[in-house]
Amino acid sequence: MSLDILKRVRFKSRQFILLVPLFILIGKLVRWTLMKSTLVDMSQGHGYPDAILNRPWSFSLFGIDELVEGNIGQGDNVITFFKIIRKICLNIPTDFYSFEVCITILLGIIMFLILTKTKPLIDLLEASFIALVVMVNSVYCFSLGKEAFQMIYFIALFLCLKSEYISPIKKLLLSIGIILISVATFRTYYALIVLFIIVIIACFMFVLSYTEYINWSRITLILVLVSLFYLLMMGALMIINGSLYRLFHDSLLYSSAATASSNTYIDNLIVPYLGDNLITLWMEYVLVIIRLSIPIELIVLGVKYWPFVLYQSLMTYYAVKSIVSIRENLPSQNIALIIYMAFLFASASFEVDFGAWIRHCAVTFPVLLIMTQITDIEGDLEIPFSEEYEEEEYKEINEKNYKK
Repeated sequence: MSLDILKRVRFKSRQFILLVPLFILIGKLVRWTLMKSTLVDMSQGHGYPDAILNRPWSFSLFGIDELVEGNIGQGDNVITFFKIIRKICLNIPTDFYSFEVCITILLGIIMFLILTKTKPLIDLLEASFIALVVMVNSVYCFSLGKEAFQMIYFIALFLCLKSEYISPIKKLLLSIGIILISVATFRTYYALIVLFIIVIIACFMFVLSYTEYINWSRITLILVLVSLFYLLMMGALMIINGSLYRLFHDSLLYSSAATASSNTYIDNLIVPYLGDNLITLWMEYVLVIIRLSIPIELIVLGVKYWPFVLYQSLMTYYAVKSIVSIRENLPSQNIALIIYMAFLFASASFEVDFGAWIRHCAVTFPVLLIMTQITDIEGDLEIPFSEEYEEEEYKEINEKNYKK
């Protein structure tokens, strides 16, 4: 009932997005006061300016040596990205603080332009989500860090999914291609996202082959079926590649150097009591997915974490809503949903810290705006998982709708 009340209150989006600069400022205020000791003082970005100013231009592909952290770009591609940012900013930034100002301005402008594609009317729930998206990105991602570079790939996904002239199947294939580029140039473990995309599509097709609607029991079934891929993958790795199995195993169960001192670290709930084996590892993995989706554990850590709880809870609400209405969704919305789910399932293999998850997931906001249908998608008529379509027929319908 309360959500229905929130949906009855509506705003004109073009007027609401004028508040984006204010939300960015609020995020920066939080970052430089309440979160300063962890996000600013301990930021790895303090070591970047020297490399940006003095290291020669370079570019690299793949980084299997850094599979978990995906730091191949940190030494080459991320530094090159910030060299480009510095050129765009007329070589003005020279230290951590001036870089953050320039990055905030540039990414803030890009975010504003993306939000201009919002549908004409938004309800209070959608407006709240937009505000939280902007503030969370301002707190975590508009800074001298890998997240700013990571955001570029999701902006590319947004442009792909927003296109009015690409058919759904091509949007899906192009999205996979963009993710594979990120695998080659940024985080190698993003290859898991592609694998989970394939698994999730297969699971949806299986469930929708015998039912006309999705309820909580079927959502649970989808969760179990997709997570079973993790169990099978770990079982195969245990047999054929023990070192890679140990790497995945330790990433899920043990903190890294970056999260060891964090108060948002996700403690194990199964393995300490039932022992360490393949089944308990899978159970721990499933729990991590649920805990990342609904991070109520952060509530007890203080008021400053409550907005992040609300932000993630809204994200999960919209994801579940999209799953329930998957037969009625637009194709781009379903592709965005699948990408987000794949990102969640892949990240759960490594994200053992709520703070790291919120930071890494925040950059997916362009895809989330499509998943939630907050972004207006014109010309996207065909519904996947419901009926077949011909390429020429799709183009004809698309052109008619665009002219209309």
